[in-house]
Amino acid sequence: MIRNAWHFYCAVANVIRALCGSF
Repeated sequence: MIRNAWHFYCAVANVIRALCGSF
């Protein structure tokens, strides 16, 4: 469960990083 939350957090961070990179 904690591992799943960490993976979810990493996915969100990657999306934010991609958005920041495109802008």
